[in-house]
Amino acid sequence: MFEQPFDSPMEKMQIARAKLLGTNPFFARLAYKLALKESTQFKTAATDGISLHFNAGYVWGLPMRELIMVWAHEVLHPALRHHTRRNGRDAVLWNKAADYVVNIVLVKAGFKLPPTWLYDPMFDGMAVEKVFNILKSGAGDQNPQPDGQPQPGDNNPSGDDPQQPDNNPQSDDDQPSGPGDVIDYPGESDESEPDPNDIAQHEQSWDLAVANAMQIAKARGVMPGGLKDMVDEILESRVDWRDITRHFLERIAANDYSWEQPDRRYIQQGLFLPSLYNHEMGDMVVAVDTSSSRSLQELQQDLTELSEILGLYDTTLHLIFVDSEFQGYQQYSRDDLPLKIDFLGRGGTCFTPAFEWIDEHRDELNMTAMIYLTDMECHDFPSDPPDYPVLWIQNGTYHNPPPFGELVMM
Repeated sequence: MFEQPFDSPMEKMQIARAKLLGTNPFFARLAYKLALKESTQFKTAATDGISLHFNAGYVWGLPMRELIMVWAHEVLHPALRHHTRRNGRDAVLWNKAADYVVNIVLVKAGFKLPPTWLYDPMFDGMAVEKVFNILKSGAGDQNPQPDGQPQPGDNNPSGDDPQQPDNNPQSDDDQPSGPGDVIDYPGESDESEPDPNDIAQHEQSWDLAVANAMQIAKARGVMPGGLKDMVDEILESRVDWRDITRHFLERIAANDYSWEQPDRRYIQQGLFLPSLYNHEMGDMVVAVDTSSSRSLQELQQDLTELSEILGLYDTTLHLIFVDSEFQGYQQYSRDDLPLKIDFLGRGGTCFTPAFEWIDEHRDELNMTAMIYLTDMECHDFPSDPPDYPVLWIQNGTYHNPPPFGELVMM
C-alpha cells in the first residue's frame, strides 16, 4: 500500500499526530502539548517535555503507522516525568530504562512494537529508577518482544541513537532504529539549571494534561484497560482532586468537536482540525452522603466545593441528601451564593436511593451529569450503570472503588 505524498517532514509529523485524534485520543491530547521542531542534532526524535525534536531523514523513512507510534512513545516520557527525574544518572542508561517502561505501556495500549524497540515484560509495573538499577547491574537486558514479535538484533541494544550534549543520551551506532529519546527538561529561563518551582509547575501541567486526556478517552470509550490502570496510579498520587473535578466539569461544558469551525491554532500549519466548542452547561445533580460516618467537617468541605462549582459555572445544582434513604432536596444557582445549607440525614449509608430519585425526576431535569460527595463506606451500588457521567468525590481513605463513573479522592 502506497502512502500519500507529503510536502515536508514537518507535514508528515503533523498528519501523524492528527491521525491519533481518531484512534488514540489519549495520546493525541498529550501530543498537542508538544511543539514540533525539526533538528539535525538528533538522529531519530527526542522530547524534553516542551518540544518534540525530530530528524527529517528519520521521519521520511518511517511508515505512517510507525510514526504514529513514535508520537505515542515520546509523549509518555513527560507524562511519566522521565525528563525531570534523571538527577545526574547516566543519560544513555536512563534513556534505555525509560524506553523499557514506556514500551510496556504501549503494548498494554494495543500497539504492536517494531522489532528493534526495547521490550521486556520483567519490567512490568516497575518505576524507571528501578529499571535503571537493574540495567546498571547488567541484568534484564535480553530484549524479548511480546506475542511472538521478532527479536531485535544484538547490534543495537539500546534502540536509540541521538547525538546529544553530555547531559543527555548518546550512541555510537550510525543507524538509528529506535523511536527516540527523553532528554532533560531545560526549564523556561536561560539559567543552566531549571528552578525547582519551575519544574514543579511544569510537572503539574503534565499531570493535568494526563487527567484531561484520560477523561476525553474514557468519554469516547477508547481508554485501554492497561493504560487506564497506569494513569489512575499517576492521578491518585500526584493530581489535586479539585483540578480533576474542574476538568470533569469543563469536559461537560465543552463536550463536542466541530468541523464547521476548524481550530485556528493549526490552520497556519496547513492542518484543518476540529475545534472544541462550548455548550451551555446543563443542570447538575449533586448527591451528598449525609450518613453518620461522615463528620461535620467533611460536610463543610462539601459546602466549599459546591460554592466553588457555582462560582466557576453558570449552572443549576439539584442537591439531594441521602443516607440509607432519600432525605431531602434543595435547588441552588449562582444567585444563591454564599450558600447556606442544612444537611439532612445522619443515618446509615446506601447509594441506590440517589440514583432512584434521578430516575423518577429525569424528565423534569435538564441534567448533564451527577456528582456524588461521599466517604464511599457503602457497597450498595445500582445494579446497572446510569447513562450519564458520574463523578464520585471521596473524603477519607476507605477503599471501595465504584463499579462505574470516575473516582477522585480529596
